[in-house]
Amino acid sequence: MRAAALAAVLLLAASYLVFGAWWQGQNASDTSPGPLKTGDTAGPELTGRATPTTPVDTTVAEALHAALIGKGPKEQRRIFLDRSLAGTAPVPYYEPLARHLIELLLGKERGALWYYSFSCLVSMGQPVAPLFESQVDSEDGDARRLALAVLIALRREGVAVSLPPMLDLIEDADAYVRQLAWGLLYRGVPYEDALAQRMLGHMQRNPAPGQWSAGTALAQMGPKGVALLLGELKAADARRRLAAARSIGQAPLDEIRAVFAELMLAMEDPAPDVREWAIRALSRFEGDCAACLPALLKTAQESDFGIVQASLRILGEMGPAAEAAVPLLLERLQDDDPRLVSQAAGVLGAIHARAAVVLPALAALVREDTSDAAARAIGAFGPEGWEYAVALLHDDDEDVRYSGLTAFQAMGASAAPIVPELLPLIRGDDHSMALRAIETAGAIGPGAKGAIPAILERLAWGEEDLPVKVAGPALVRLGPAAEGPLRQALRSSDHQTRSQAVRVVAFFLGRAQFAFPELETLLTDKDATVRLHAVYAAGAVLQQPVDLAVRLAAPRTAPGAHLELAVRKRLRSLLERAREDEDETVRRQSEAYLRTLDAT
Repeated sequence: MRAAALAAVLLLAASYLVFGAWWQGQNASDTSPGPLKTGDTAGPELTGRATPTTPVDTTVAEALHAALIGKGPKEQRRIFLDRSLAGTAPVPYYEPLARHLIELLLGKERGALWYYSFSCLVSMGQPVAPLFESQVDSEDGDARRLALAVLIALRREGVAVSLPPMLDLIEDADAYVRQLAWGLLYRGVPYEDALAQRMLGHMQRNPAPGQWSAGTALAQMGPKGVALLLGELKAADARRRLAAARSIGQAPLDEIRAVFAELMLAMEDPAPDVREWAIRALSRFEGDCAACLPALLKTAQESDFGIVQASLRILGEMGPAAEAAVPLLLERLQDDDPRLVSQAAGVLGAIHARAAVVLPALAALVREDTSDAAARAIGAFGPEGWEYAVALLHDDDEDVRYSGLTAFQAMGASAAPIVPELLPLIRGDDHSMALRAIETAGAIGPGAKGAIPAILERLAWGEEDLPVKVAGPALVRLGPAAEGPLRQALRSSDHQTRSQAVRVVAFFLGRAQFAFPELETLLTDKDATVRLHAVYAAGAVLQQPVDLAVRLAAPRTAPGAHLELAVRKRLRSLLERAREDEDETVRRQSEAYLRTLDAT
């Protein structure tokens, strides 16, 4: 899919110079527009056929158009498109905006501005489709490419558009047209017998493994397409059976459920690769596969790594329903392949059963090779694993003690009673244990608020950058209780404390506004780095998460569009002060945030 998308973008960029030729090829009658050249203004007749029959609210489109026709520098328009246009909900059809976007596509500007103009035009949906539908048969190959690219982009957005038969497109002499058609096939097209047979023949001739293939197209065509793939599962050629098994796994989930019996049979195929991909297809059930258990208990004991790995993954997704697999998983803990040992340990934690025999085995594995997977599995048992996690934390071996913290991390909020034991570790000389203890406090959440002072003390040590990157997320997870102590750290007379604290504030996203008074003061700090990080913390407010109700009520969903007026004023005042800073980096960053604020 990524390759197809890249090819489409390259195609659009290559087609921009010939866009004018397309319009010049329009029927030159009294009711059709004449040739449109670079610099011309697209007249009303150009978009008249695309006018919606029902009124729409064009407020957003009008605002976009007003910004685009401004006399600001190109960079300002690019940032506007990047921050606002690209992050906006579908833009309503608005004739002046559509005409201006066409002018941009015809113009000399390239790069992001061109691409976002195209995206905005596509986002208008059905009303712009007639502008391009008449060009799919154009004798100008480049114009036809562009028309097909637009129509396929509309089709991918769920817009009903008129396209030539897919069989014609995938057999087109133009390689770019074929590439676009294949990209559409992967998104699913209605079943057509001739097209499906063409895909089947292509798959039979080219059964080499590949995520995107003719088999993928068949899998997206519904029950009839999947039925053709089931026929391939019975082929004598193992490569064809493999291609079919891989493709069925990419069908919609309902189609995979409908062929469950056939997939179970494929799990007994003589070819290991076919068995593996049949199991992978069953993994699409996301654990809702109790009927698979007997077969998985067999495949999980095979010697083929891919088959065992796929089987264990499904058993883990099944959770407690896979309790019958515990004995064989305990055997897998002794496997020679460390990858399967780690996976088996994780599955035992996910199943969370037979603690009396599983927990001692996991603890022994931790002590044997300090397995993080086994430690996390102990933590997954919650209170049942407490005794074993404590024993690990008090072990004589430093690596085992480290794994004990890993176990408590996996317990989450239920590990709150261990917080007093974390404090000396956070304040201790062992750097690695201190960081892991901070992470553990963050994983516990608000119940570990008693660790906040110790974490802030550790930051004041002025160690390398890593403590900030660990402490920041941890303090966020500790909840609002961290805000007061953090504000106190921002007011500290110690330069190092202020420097580290202001960097941590930036992790709080929209909640960073709690520190606005301190950030305003820090903008006058003698250290340019402190001032810069104060700007970063203020800019984090622009990324404030928005709940669904706010998002639905807001006309736009670009960063900062949801901010309350009082917050916007406070943020603007802070950034405007920073824009006057003597340090160029501070000025540039504050200006960038102000442009984002202006665009919303």
